[in-house]
Amino acid sequence: MEYTGLRKYKEHLEKQKEKKKKKIAADKAKAREKKKKKTHENRLKRRREAYKPTHIKNLRKRQNKRAYAKRRKAELALHKEKGDVYGFYRIVLTKNYKQVDELSYSWWMLTAYEKFNKYIEENRRDVICEKIISQSNKQDGEPVKYEILLLKKIDPDLDDGVRELRNDEGLFIENRITNNEKYAIIAKADWFISETYNVYGYNPISDRKTGKWIFDNLINANCDKYNIKNVFMCDNKLIIYRDSDFDFILCKNKQECLRLYNGLESNLDKKNKFVIFSNYITEARKPWLYNELEKKTGWNRETLYKKKG
Repeated sequence: MEYTGLRKYKEHLEKQKEKKKKKIAADKAKAREKKKKKTHENRLKRRREAYKPTHIKNLRKRQNKRAYAKRRKAELALHKEKGDVYGFYRIVLTKNYKQVDELSYSWWMLTAYEKFNKYIEENRRDVICEKIISQSNKQDGEPVKYEILLLKKIDPDLDDGVRELRNDEGLFIENRITNNEKYAIIAKADWFISETYNVYGYNPISDRKTGKWIFDNLINANCDKYNIKNVFMCDNKLIIYRDSDFDFILCKNKQECLRLYNGLESNLDKKNKFVIFSNYITEARKPWLYNELEKKTGWNRETLYKKKG
């Protein structure tokens, strides 16, 4: 007797596929009809609007204008109650006292301050080491300072000529940015740009890593009682030693290496007992380390001994 179960199962599957195809086709046709009907209704609506008498159109415009004026009056009363000040406010970023970017603008002072504080809070969240030295042709680089400024456009009719504010030391300084004299600074704060580092194994120019990346991927990841890590410094190099292998980061100079080391150490959870920060390597252990670096990289000693990166 011939077994027909498999054949019947295949026929069942074919019927299900056909049924599904018909349902999809029906849904598409239904969607097309719905869209066509909606388009037709919109066309009729536009035609009706076009043939409405002019006085009805003007009446609607006046009604809309009165409604907007009413809302505007309520908004102004609310701002006045809060002690808000109307004007044109901008939030910009500067590098060495010159504007490099604009984050947002506002027409009300309290709104501008709210945005200003929110930008600062978000900026502080993920930066472990901020950039304080820029890349340049100089051997040690050159200092760089980023700031976020809250600016108010100067009204020529109300300009009192005051152009100074107090700095952190209590001294009066000029409160204009050097490439835009139409605005006065009413608030400012340091802005953190993440410093980037040359991590061995990654492109030193196009794939530099931030302190946050180093902490998440090299320090805090995959550390347990079977994989204890030792973090220490040697001149401008930060070493992350684990078992029989290690990662290392080349910093611009010894001071930058120490700053990165302190930033990473301060972010480590005190409950994490599997990462040990042991400061600088001793002079007696340096020959061993340079031998290990030479084996890992294949670089000559002259390159490895460089204290500027």
